[in-house]
Amino acid sequence: MAAETAAPAGAAASGPSATGGDGKTQSSNANTVARAGGPASTSYKVIDESAVTVPSKLPVVDRDSLPRPSGAEVADAARRLDIDLVFDADLLYIAEELLLSPVPPGWETHDDDQGRRYYSNKATIKTQWQHPMEEYYKGVVFMRKEGEQLLEEKASRSPPTPEETREMARYFGIDTKTELDLLEIAKAAVNAPLPPEWEEYEDDSGEVLFCNIISKKTSEHHPLDAYFLELVRQRRSATAAATAANGGKPMESGRETFGVTDFWQLNEQYIPYPWMEFVHPKNGQLYFYNFKDNVAAYCHPVHLIREQLKVAAAVGVQKVFRGWKARKDSVSAEFHAAASKIQRVFRGKKGRDGVQGMVHEKLVKAAKRIQRGWRSKVARGEEDLREQIVAAKVIQNRFKIRAARRRAALQERFGPRALPPRVDQRVLPDLRALKDQVTELL
Repeated sequence: MAAETAAPAGAAASGPSATGGDGKTQSSNANTVARAGGPASTSYKVIDESAVTVPSKLPVVDRDSLPRPSGAEVADAARRLDIDLVFDADLLYIAEELLLSPVPPGWETHDDDQGRRYYSNKATIKTQWQHPMEEYYKGVVFMRKEGEQLLEEKASRSPPTPEETREMARYFGIDTKTELDLLEIAKAAVNAPLPPEWEEYEDDSGEVLFCNIISKKTSEHHPLDAYFLELVRQRRSATAAATAANGGKPMESGRETFGVTDFWQLNEQYIPYPWMEFVHPKNGQLYFYNFKDNVAAYCHPVHLIREQLKVAAAVGVQKVFRGWKARKDSVSAEFHAAASKIQRVFRGKKGRDGVQGMVHEKLVKAAKRIQRGWRSKVARGEEDLREQIVAAKVIQNRFKIRAARRRAALQERFGPRALPPRVDQRVLPDLRALKDQVTELL
């Protein structure tokens, strides 16, 4: 609908006055956005939907069951909507839709004595010949015929800024964080042109008012507010229907995430979601704005996404490397723990062997002490035996001397015959052998 142009977040919201395609002098963007609160406002205004009548708020009726309007009625409605029966024949369906449109809640339809139809409002107790929906359909016809072109021309002369777009979104009740697909409507509404019979003024307090120079009707709402509000409501209805058809899962307005495999598929032929294109109002430089993250960039978002993909790839490689290093360190730690355990076991065995060596050494020393004691005892026994043998030999010698003296005395006294015969010891029986033989016999 509008040219995809706009301006930086820091750019001034106001601009020079511009002359519309209808030849009327119109206010700048600042005055246009003033109905949304304006940059200089301390609080933001929100459109009063109860004062704006749109088709989506009308009672649901089966229009196929209604009688079709006659050609004269369609021609009369087309004339009131400024539809040329020859050059604007493709817009006659709008006139027919107006004739079949029910009146909004709070309105009633009447016919006077001459059969002319008029309408009354219960709240204001006012009557009028004009259908309550006629102003809305006039705006639709105006936008179809020349409004869209005027909007693009005005946007090229005085590009809207992201701040103006955000304020206009607030004015229409659009959430700039979750309803990013509706921001294009808010962006277009910033430069909404005025229909030929409308003029824009400011009162003493700086509030913007719109006056219809034909009907002398004054309103604080832009004549096309209903048109843009209906676009918002229809887009929301379509989104809700798509969500319901998707099993209750919200439908994404655009693709926000990209993988490494999309690196070479990204190009500047399209603007990735949720970025929007704007034009600086002073130097005409093209830039882009992300309402979700409140980030502006003078390079195409594709380049930013590519850089993010590069960083993501590098981070992925780092994660893989860190994971590999962690696993390697874990294996090394396991090896170190196993080696430490082996060392502990070896040291324990060595310690036990040392203890056993000490015990063995003590045993050896004890055995040696026993052996030394035994040897000393044996030596002492042998010494005693030698002493006993010497003593026995001394006794024998003394006995032999005594016996020799006795024999000598006997020989001296009685002569050689007085001595008993000498016993030859070699012929004496072996007493030990005799003892053994006696034992065997017994």
